[in-house]
Amino acid sequence: MESICSFCLLRLFLTIAMILCLKGKIWDRRTKKLPPGPPGWPIIGNIFDLGTEPHRALQELKLKNIEDDTAAANARGESECKDGYEFFQATGMAAMWAGTPNVADFLPFLKWFDPQGLRRNMSRDMARALKIVEGFVKERLEEYKLGNEEKNNKDFLDT
Repeated sequence: MESICSFCLLRLFLTIAMILCLKGKIWDRRTKKLPPGPPGWPIIGNIFDLGTEPHRALQELKLKNIEDDTAAANARGESECKDGYEFFQATGMAAMWAGTPNVADFLPFLKWFDPQGLRRNMSRDMARALKIVEGFVKERLEEYKLGNEEKNNKDFLDT
């Protein structure tokens, strides 16, 4: 009799614990800030939501995200987008110069001459990128000085 009662209490305790855990996971999932989209299934994700023509569904999703990104960019202002584009272009060029084989690496006496102009080009592009970043940092510091510190969406400069 006593073992049956303890078994029932153990079963009741485990049932309540499992319900609370599941409820906690569901509640926790709703409070996380996730990107927009349907909830995914474990392991398989949303593959069944794509339908019979997944290429068209993905194309529509891509176009929708491009429109959302464009609207957000217009809200921030064109100059910031232009600066971001120039920054990525400058860093991309600097990476290209860094990956280009340099004759001066094999013949050290040519380092001073920089025959291919790699050092000059990399310095120019990195200076452009750093000037743009400096502008972003100054702008953020101005915002903090004006009292706009409470910002819900943190970005790279806030970290």
